[in-house]
Amino acid sequence: MQLAELLSGLKYNTFGVNLRGYVKSISNDSRTVAFGGLFICVKGSKRDGHEFAEEAIRRGAVAVVTERYIKGVPCIVVKNTRVADSVIWDNFYGNPSRKMRMIAVTGTNGKTSTAAYLASAMNEGGIKTAVIGTLGCSYDGKTTLFEGSAVCDISASMTTPDPKILYKILCQLHRKGAEAVVMEASSHAIAQHKLCPIRFEIGVFTNLTPEHLDFHESMEDYYKTKASLIKKCRKAVIGCDSAYGRRLWSELGCKAASCDRSEAKWLRMSENGVSYELELCGETICVSSSSPGFFTVENTMLAAKAAYMLGVSQEKICRGIAAVPYVSGRMEKITECEKYGFHVFIDYAHTSDALASAINCIKSIAGGRYVTVLFGCGGDRDKSKRAAMGGVAVQLADRVIITSDNPRSEKREDIISHILSGIKCYDNVRVIVDRRTAIEYAISTAKREEFILLCGKGHEKYETDACGNHPFSEKDIVLSALSRL
Repeated sequence: MQLAELLSGLKYNTFGVNLRGYVKSISNDSRTVAFGGLFICVKGSKRDGHEFAEEAIRRGAVAVVTERYIKGVPCIVVKNTRVADSVIWDNFYGNPSRKMRMIAVTGTNGKTSTAAYLASAMNEGGIKTAVIGTLGCSYDGKTTLFEGSAVCDISASMTTPDPKILYKILCQLHRKGAEAVVMEASSHAIAQHKLCPIRFEIGVFTNLTPEHLDFHESMEDYYKTKASLIKKCRKAVIGCDSAYGRRLWSELGCKAASCDRSEAKWLRMSENGVSYELELCGETICVSSSSPGFFTVENTMLAAKAAYMLGVSQEKICRGIAAVPYVSGRMEKITECEKYGFHVFIDYAHTSDALASAINCIKSIAGGRYVTVLFGCGGDRDKSKRAAMGGVAVQLADRVIITSDNPRSEKREDIISHILSGIKCYDNVRVIVDRRTAIEYAISTAKREEFILLCGKGHEKYETDACGNHPFSEKDIVLSALSRL
């Protein structure tokens, strides 16, 4: 593609660059630059791509995209190279998002479930819809996992993939016939301008609770990052069960619809799911889901209102939401445990608020029966939430098993120590550092009619430590433990 075409939509100055020249490849990693390529100097948290501009030229790059002039190097100087990275990849793949209806789902908790319910309702309504998010890319009954790039200094499995992957996926989805895409938008992706070329028709805001404070300066910065995306959307649906949601709704005015759990009438809840009545534009509909919990009420309601905004009929919305059997790793029930006389659920909860919601959900189902929660905290992530999660677990559960959860470069024992600092009474607490051993212990000591909640890893099929990723399926571990009972 001609260099000038790749730069379409950007403001830039050039120094020693032939804009009519052709570019064979694009890279923001100098080690992968090939002859005839374009190198984008992206600033990471550890290294600055500008340091490798000269190396990229020696490897055969025709030019480098920078934020400042570099003497002796053919430069395209822009204000922000992360913005340029997204725009260039979007241009390279023919601006695919402009050819489909784009919907963003953001917030701390509930993004994956809300996106799944919304996409199902849209598909039921005849809109061929794909989902991009934590579980990968799903379209037409198939799921494709994607890997992230090292440039952003975030783990490889991302909620929102890097531009070189994201815009390729969008291009492929359009070629396969997708008419719409529901995307989970992480605060990292918004802050790093991964989505800047995309014009979203609707933005959905689930909630906001403390998380990623190792990346954001404060909760205010976290909020403003999320809000910046929603405010750019043409329309919005805002979850108002959180204070930040109510604040965002008040700031948006008439273009946003509010969504409050109190709108759910005749609410019925059990371990087999939820059902309730909801009024949409003067018509009462019955929403049902096989996933339990108050958060399911919130997530399905957000999805229902967004789908209605997109033109899906009330009848199709109900059928689409009910058609989702479960969302992987989101209060997922392991039914094989039932015949052994106890109950096991897997959930992705990895913040104090999400953990509290998950435990309270199980307690409401258990009806006074014994509840065990097993969890840990991820390494190289927000340390401020660890003590709070420990306190929440001990306060709400009958038995607490504290273990590891993707320790990455940190020592498992150090992370567990941080969790324990939030606990005052250890009477119902047991520490088992190895997560596999901890799960096996929970299963082997389960009481009749006990409810066991495994939190933190959810859908993940691996565990990450200092040596990398290792296969790790909680469901497989549970089934293996059952076979030894």
